[in-house]
Amino acid sequence: MKIVIWVFVTISLIVIILYGSSFPFSQIFGKVVYEGDRQTKNIALTFDDGPSEYTITVLDLLKKEKVKATFFIIGKNVEENEDILKRIHSEGHDIGIHSYTHPVMPFISNKRIDKEIKDTKDLLKQTVDMDVVYFRPPYGIRDWRVIGSARKHGLRTVTWTHIAPDYKVQDSERIAQGVIHSFRNGAIITMHDGGGNRQATVNALPLIIKEAQNQGYQLVSLTELLS
Repeated sequence: MKIVIWVFVTISLIVIILYGSSFPFSQIFGKVVYEGDRQTKNIALTFDDGPSEYTITVLDLLKKEKVKATFFIIGKNVEENEDILKRIHSEGHDIGIHSYTHPVMPFISNKRIDKEIKDTKDLLKQTVDMDVVYFRPPYGIRDWRVIGSARKHGLRTVTWTHIAPDYKVQDSERIAQGVIHSFRNGAIITMHDGGGNRQATVNALPLIIKEAQNQGYQLVSLTELLS
């Protein structure tokens, strides 16, 4: 009987840890933002893993449609794409931190967690003179140390209402339809503009924007969504 209880408790703890660290709505390890006001017909498009060559086309599309978005930046990607980061900023989009090297943050030391966040924040300040306020952990995976470090640096941890499967599929129609089906007031949508071939994301974006506008949604930055 004791063994059965021990197994049950162990499995329960594992489930709680997995749920708390990876489920985008979970607040077990600390407060995260996963949606905005459900009373307003606003949606925030967010892009992870840039800047990259694909970010340029994403910015072109957003500019053409007069849409603002939010870009969660990987610090090391700025080293060869500083001009793209400056363009993101100059065109009025929000910028957030997505770590410096994109590790699974609960699997690294406290010191490195803090360094991943601080180094990226310092780089963004140095490059675009911006005090960022948003942080998204790589893969959305976090624990109390990750959220605590973000809070220490004045950052709100942001996950999502829906994440597009563009990190694993190259089907623009599937990506677009998944995002469109997730539309709701206050939704935070995550897509990817870096970390691999993102042409399917680029191809899906006009479909997503058009359908959002057809349904009467305003596509806004996180700052506007959460204000």
